Amino acid sequence: MQIKNHFLFILSVGVGLMFTACDSDEILINEERPTSYLTVDDHDDYYTYAGEPESIAYPNPIHILYNEGYVSGYDEVRGIPAWVAYRVFNVEEYLTFDRPSRFLIDIRTENQISHDEYTHSGFDRGHLAPNFAVVTRYGLDAQIESFLMTNIVPQKPALNRQWWERLERLIARDYSEAYDNVWVLLGPVFNDTGNWLQGNKVKVPTHFYKIIKAEKNGVFEMKAFLVHQEVEGSENHEPYLTAVKDIEDLTGLNFNPLLIETFADSLENQKAQWMW
Repeated sequence: MQIKNHFLFILSVGVGLMFTACDSDEILINEERPTSYLTVDDHDDYYTYAGEPESIAYPNPIHILYNEGYVSGYDEVRGIPAWVAYRVFNVEEYLTFDRPSRFLIDIRTENQISHDEYTHSGFDRGHLAPNFAVVTRYGLDAQIESFLMTNIVPQKPALNRQWWERLERLIARDYSEAYDNVWVLLGPVFNDTGNWLQGNKVKVPTHFYKIIKAEKNGVFEMKAFLVHQEVEGSENHEPYLTAVKDIEDLTGLNFNPLLIETFADSLENQKAQWMW
């Protein structure tokens, strides 16, 4: 599968920077791995690239919870993650197992959100780190951890089962086959007057974001989506492409804390026009 050179946030950079522009449409990093635009030489890029999101103006404490197939930045006050990060890569076979019948309380949390908080609410228990992507890369134990309530958000059925699920599959299959590594950051966006589920333990987002960072042969690309809860489900994905900076402004999070600031600004202020 060929990737369009004009895909998303690919910039032409001057000679004085740490990377070499091979033409006007892409940046080729002068390393086997794209590390030259990071502020540190040694970093953990297993689940995130350019660091775990950092709070700039996020209103609540965020607790980092590490799991077998993903990491969750959990918000106890809102009862859902502020962000989740996972990584996919190409696999020879998509091996899956039966899904658990119930979602699991995460005993590492104080609020102990349960499966039943969502019952009869009109909202699905929506995965952030998706079951399919996790189980096919990390196995059965990781799949079970993807059903922890610290990976779950309230999503309208049409969003969760159609628009969101189609994008998850695209990332887990097509993107992972086209790139060497794909990192995904995703989470909720709220209006100040957002509703709560029954019991007032789980706040309902108005929108969700998804940021995709991909690398192949030293070329680094990034794009982002912002989608509202009220989609019908069959809509194309392209109209929901947005700039990472817009999501940072809405969430109060910095999604690339380890990127050199000028390079991060250049990427984050660009808005993608194409899926590929």
